[in-house]
Amino acid sequence: MNTLYSDTTPEAEALQIELIRQMPPWKKMAVVESLNATVKALALSEIRRRHPDATPAQIRRL
Repeated sequence: MNTLYSDTTPEAEALQIELIRQMPPWKKMAVVESLNATVKALALSEIRRRHPDATPAQIRRL
């Protein structure tokens, strides 16, 4: 079996996939929502770092 990630053993990846398959749909959606919030926070953090004098409105546009 080929792995999706080079830093994960095939056994660990198989376990992760099985656990995801067993999750109810609402839990999968909660995980996706959390990941989206994390990506947004990281993006805003980088925008603020690159544009320290930007106003909140400018940050939202960027």
